[in-house]
Amino acid sequence: MLFSPPIGAILVRENPKEGLPLSVTAEVTTMALCTECEAEVPLESTTEVGEIIQCPDCGMDLEVVSVHPPELAPAPEEEEDWGE
Repeated sequence: MLFSPPIGAILVRENPKEGLPLSVTAEVTTMALCTECEAEVPLESTTEVGEIIQCPDCGMDLEVVSVHPPELAPAPEEEEDWGE
């Protein structure tokens, strides 16, 4: 049976025959707000400042400007490279 544990939860998988834990996985995810639609955007523990992520609701590209506290800003638009 597959399921998604709540954010920040510790997931313990058990051996169905013996009822013993097989592994323990800690998932630490921080939530930030999208500047466009105010949806919650998950930031994984490995997220770094300057990283570009996408809002799961509206699809807007967002730049991580702070991890602690979590803060996002609209990602800078890429300008065309004219070979300069």
